[in-house]
Amino acid sequence: MSLIPPDLRYTREHEWASLGEDGTVKVGFTDFAQEAPLSGSVASLNAECRDNPALVNQDPYGEGWLVAIDPGESGDYEGLLTAEQYGALVQELEGDAGA
Repeated sequence: MSLIPPDLRYTREHEWASLGEDGTVKVGFTDFAQEAPLSGSVASLNAECRDNPALVNQDPYGEGWLVAIDPGESGDYEGLLTAEQYGALVQELEGDAGA
């Protein structure tokens, strides 16, 4: 398991939050969440997101993409969740959040 800083707070969705002295809260992704969903090499980074990070929230399934990966011969893509499977996972997580 990777290092988990004890002075941060965390969500079940692998995000972290840090309360600053000025009262603002910085938010980021945990080391666990940064693992790519498949192996391969980075083909490109989305420069538009670097210049306009709000795209990640405004258009997460379109212009808000982060990285393009060349999976080579790995076949990992076929092992990812389908939209139906992912929807069931989200419903499960939302149900847990309400408990």
